[in-house]
Amino acid sequence: MENNTVSQFETIMKKYDFEIESVELNPYYISFIIKDKKENKENFIKLCNDLKMENKLPFMRKRKDGKIAVSIVEISMPRKRNDLKIMMVLLLATVLTVSLDFFQRYNGIVILNKLIGRQSSFLIDFLEYTLAFLLIFGLHEIGHKIMATLYNIPTRGPFFIPGIPGLIPTFGAVIFQEGIPRNRDELFDIGFSGPFFGFISAVAITVFAVREAVPIRIGEFQSLLQTSGFIEMQPIVNLVAQMIKPVGNGYTLIMGLLGFPVWLAFLVTFINMFPAAQLDGGHMARAVFGEKGHKILTIISLLLYTLMGFWLMALFVALTWKFEGHPGPLDDVSEVSTATKIKAIIGLAMFLLSATIIPLTF
Repeated sequence: MENNTVSQFETIMKKYDFEIESVELNPYYISFIIKDKKENKENFIKLCNDLKMENKLPFMRKRKDGKIAVSIVEISMPRKRNDLKIMMVLLLATVLTVSLDFFQRYNGIVILNKLIGRQSSFLIDFLEYTLAFLLIFGLHEIGHKIMATLYNIPTRGPFFIPGIPGLIPTFGAVIFQEGIPRNRDELFDIGFSGPFFGFISAVAITVFAVREAVPIRIGEFQSLLQTSGFIEMQPIVNLVAQMIKPVGNGYTLIMGLLGFPVWLAFLVTFINMFPAAQLDGGHMARAVFGEKGHKILTIISLLLYTLMGFWLMALFVALTWKFEGHPGPLDDVSEVSTATKIKAIIGLAMFLLSATIIPLTF
């Protein structure tokens, strides 16, 4: 880099109170070796905002020799795209797959309605079933999008993913980030916000599902589990049920048509919050435990996926990860805040409460 460019960046670094010990030049970037200080975390955020105006991006890393380096590189801004048509096509396709799934399950839903004493109405049942899926999985991605927007990270989407009617009617939705979180707190928040919004919306729908559920003897329920498409609900559903509609010893509740959307929502939350690769749980683990911890937890997650019968998920994570690790945030030196540690405990509770021991096999 030219000397005047080095001088310019050095001035900006000093403007935000970085104590520069030395400068290292490279044809593609410039690195400032700085003194490790507590204030670097907040100062780095200001530096990011300043350099973004000049299409530059700083990375703060701890090197093998223990020194802290801030490297500044030039970036190209993402071109604006109009994804509205693609988003609408995928949304309609997802509505179609959810609708077809409803049609395939409707005979069973009618039987469920009779069991719980609910009057069957094709239109109302259809709307409840479809909206439950769209609301839960849509809010998950909106949570990511809101948090990314708060941190000034451009995103694309959400893009809904059609599923397989009769099996999994939708694979949820995705957004694409076109920026990098500035520090570990931001990386954690963006990963945490989606499962949190999805979890809260699933709990809200669980309340409605539990209100119309009816008690059944556990022996009869066990028989239904073995001879029909009935499934056992997750711990969070049982907890909500105990709070809203407790039943006597020897009884459990049987859910209506919302039972399957709720079950699938918590299943997806559970699978997605494993601390692996680029999953939401992986982003959270990368933020809290760093690069090495993230690699170890990804390997453990792959083993657990396999042992629990989630073969396809294990294969997907292995193929997408390829032992390449996680890039991390721009500032990979500063520690996470106390607030992030508290949210990590909340995330762990969500993960455990969503635990689904029986994999999807029907």
